[in-house]
Amino acid sequence: MIENAKNAGLPEIDQLFYNRMKFKFPELQQAPHTNWDDEVTHLENIFPGGSAYVVGKTNSATCHWYCYLWGDGKANKIHECLENNDYTIEILMTGLAPENEGLFAKAQGMTQDGKSIITELLYTLYDDVKIDDYLFDPCGYSCNGYPTTKGSNYFTVHVTPEEHCSYASFESNFPSTDLQTHQQLVLKVINIFKPSRFTVCLFAEKDEFEEEVLHEKPCQNVGIATTLNGHWKRRDRIFYEFENYDLAYYQYEKF
Repeated sequence: MIENAKNAGLPEIDQLFYNRMKFKFPELQQAPHTNWDDEVTHLENIFPGGSAYVVGKTNSATCHWYCYLWGDGKANKIHECLENNDYTIEILMTGLAPENEGLFAKAQGMTQDGKSIITELLYTLYDDVKIDDYLFDPCGYSCNGYPTTKGSNYFTVHVTPEEHCSYASFESNFPSTDLQTHQQLVLKVINIFKPSRFTVCLFAEKDEFEEEVLHEKPCQNVGIATTLNGHWKRRDRIFYEFENYDLAYYQYEKF
């Protein structure tokens, strides 16, 4: 990562954000990813002085979100090179509907004219986007979406559909609009994947001169209800206020 930054001509690494969901099979990961403490130690050796967090209930089987933050963000303010202040929304889903497994299999997930069924569904999320996708053989799916015109916005999807360990992740930095709120986006995504449990994490950069978060205070007013579509109930809601960013964390379960 450091070499990539140097090769891109960046004078220094100003900020680091490392985050992930709780692994289903941590013992199968390569070191140092077998446990969070080892990951933190590894990161501190390269980026000393950072802060590590575990978000979510640690005394239950619900999903946890792990995060390591480093840097003050003052040398190279991210929003100086973006159309909007920096933020991402992540939707991390487990227990995908078994009847949808075929959508992510190369043998079944294609239309008669050779298009990916799941990709066509993802095109409904945003207007004027291009999607580069890949259906794995025998199963699995990955794609990146970006504006048809030049811009720094993106979304990315990764799916492991096997029933015993099904998982899908959606990440995007497209801003919410009057035509599509965060709640509407979340509803579209979960109606595609139909998970039994999912987590929403919204990470938003604060304005340099204001204490409030930009983009209609997304971390305080994400607009995600206690129940969604009559099927998913909110089990947890947490807000974190960092120096330059705020985090909103929501965890839902099907009922």
